[in-house]
Amino acid sequence: MTGSELREIKPQSMVSAMKCAAVFRLWVVLRCTRFGLRPPACGEHPFAARSVGTNPSNLRLVALAAGGVLYAGRGAEFATGSLRVFAPNMTAGRGFMAFAALIFGAGHPVWSTFAELFFAIAGVLGVRVQLTLGDNIPHVLLQTLPYLATILGVWISGKLRGGAKAATLTEEESRV
Repeated sequence: MTGSELREIKPQSMVSAMKCAAVFRLWVVLRCTRFGLRPPACGEHPFAARSVGTNPSNLRLVALAAGGVLYAGRGAEFATGSLRVFAPNMTAGRGFMAFAALIFGAGHPVWSTFAELFFAIAGVLGVRVQLTLGDNIPHVLLQTLPYLATILGVWISGKLRGGAKAATLTEEESRV
């Protein structure tokens, strides 16, 4: 980047600046605390969670509410902080990409963040190519780059992890 390009970068909002620290804190809470280990147990093995005294229904409700609060806060920051304007359908499928990043990152906060970065780079690449090449390539095709990257990323993730075959294994087959 040249000096003039660096001057064009606008300052980010406070929420965007705190995102990296939030990813690290979320990783610590989910992987290193007793509370963070309970939600996966309640989702995957509710009988085992119930046997240690955890109510899976209540914990699922708490996890759903916490996720809703986090997503609502990010959506509000997106509308008022990043864009500074509200318009219908302003997210343009970014929720789909966030869910795909969660799948692509295997539920791990750090890997999901890298997946989000990959999808963001695909989106910026589409805009950059559109600005560079102009009308030589249809703009609709270039706008689909983030979505194609999302589908490609989830497909690669499924292939690397065994795909649907791993999800259909019985408990005895998975131990072998």
